[in-house]
This record gives sequence, C-alpha cells and structure tokens, in this order.
Amino acid sequence: MNLSRMRMALACLAMVLWAGWSTRAAPILPTGPGLTVEQQTLQGLQKLRVEVVPVTGKLKSAGISTSRVEELFRRELTDSGLQIIERRDAPMVRLVIFAATDAEQPESMAVSFVIAFHQEVRVKRIDVEMTVPTAFFMQTKLTTRSQARELVEWEVREMTRRVLKISNLASQEAKGKKSGER
Repeated sequence: MNLSRMRMALACLAMVLWAGWSTRAAPILPTGPGLTVEQQTLQGLQKLRVEVVPVTGKLKSAGISTSRVEELFRRELTDSGLQIIERRDAPMVRLVIFAATDAEQPESMAVSFVIAFHQEVRVKRIDVEMTVPTAFFMQTKLTTRSQARELVEWEVREMTRRVLKISNLASQEAKGKKSGER
C-alpha cells in the first residue's frame, strides 16, 4: 500500500475518533480567563488513590503492560509531590488506555488516553453523597503497532504532567481568590 493512501486512512480514522469522542472530552489546557468548574475541582489535591485499568488486546500485543503503565503513572504523580494512598474515601485518579485499529491498515493504531478524577460529592437535588468523576481528560494519538509502546510510555508521562499542571493552576487560582477576599 502506498504512503499517501496510508496517510489518508490514518487521517480518516483520526477524524472518526475525534468526532465520536470530542463531545465528551474536557479541554486539556485552560481556555480563556480562569479555569472551568471541572478543572477547579482539582484544587488542593495532595493525596490520591490510583487505579490503572488493565490494558488488553491490541495494546498487549504491541508490548504494552499494565504494570509498566502503572509504574510510569505513579512515578509522575509522586514526583509532582502527590502522596499515593489506599484509603477508599480518598479522591481517586483513574487511567484508562485503549486502542482501535482499521482492518485495512493493520499496522496503524489509534491509542486513546483517559485520566479521570473521582471524588465524593453531595448532589443537592437528591440529597445524596456519592463518588463520581469530577474531572475528565482525554486525548487520542495515532501511531503504528511497532511504535505504540514508546508512544504510550511517553504520553502517560506527558499527559499526567499536563493534567497536574491544571491541578496546580486551580490551587493557585483558589489561593489568589482567598487572599483577595481578605
């Protein structure tokens, strides 16, 4: 298969994935003045429970292991100063990675990354406390099967850093508002 046809197929796959998921994806970086309410829920995070959903199928066959992904994810979190704890009532961060392929382009792969923060909230309308996702970040990258492992390792580190930057911005914004109230 020629290179231009492969590029066209990858571009089509990217557009389909983007169209299907873009309405559910939160902005990965703040836009406009201030942060979104969703991003503000990340302020003051110091301790987190971590969950990495096991990788399966296409990712496993590309040499990606859940243990390596979890190791990288935990390292980025702790290197940023967060403490990882196992308490069930602690805020939780969940990492999910999944892949899609096209039968006509068996060596191409779209890899999606989701980082979701789950926290306890009270829903006033029904007066119930529950743990729900309060912030959700997603992105999809195109790669080849042979380069998938390197992409996943790099992207777990980079996406985690970008999300934690938003958490830091939320904390700084909250501190600024508190000092302005005095």
